[in-house]
Amino acid sequence: MARTTKTQREAMFQALAAGITEDFAATDTFWVTGREYTRDELAGLFQACVAASARTHDAKVAWLIAAKEEAELHRKAEALRQGVKLVFESRLGRRNPSLRRYGMQPRRPGRKTLAVKVRAAARSLETRADRGTTGKRPRRKLRG
Repeated sequence: MARTTKTQREAMFQALAAGITEDFAATDTFWVTGREYTRDELAGLFQACVAASARTHDAKVAWLIAAKEEAELHRKAEALRQGVKLVFESRLGRRNPSLRRYGMQPRRPGRKTLAVKVRAAARSLETRADRGTTGKRPRRKLRG
């Protein structure tokens, strides 16, 4: 047996409620699943199912509309955020930690190239020679 869809189930419940109301007297009772129901109780239960389904459909449509509006607003806000970030970076500096205050990550320092590292090491050795500083081990040798 094929599964019934929600639409088919709604139509079946609506037809059941209408058929029970039209074809049976108000005083008729039905024994179903170990309980006695009046005609109006059964019809009311089936109508309540149809109404609940309609409310669910309306809520889903409203949710879809709200989600679409939210996505559009996020798209616009993101474009503005990127523009504001550029303005703040130009005013405060691209690597300024105070950008975090505005919810933005400062840019990380770039990687040093090999040429820069070699030049820095050479300058360090020159400075050490100019100042006459030595490391821990050479100082120990001088002291004895």
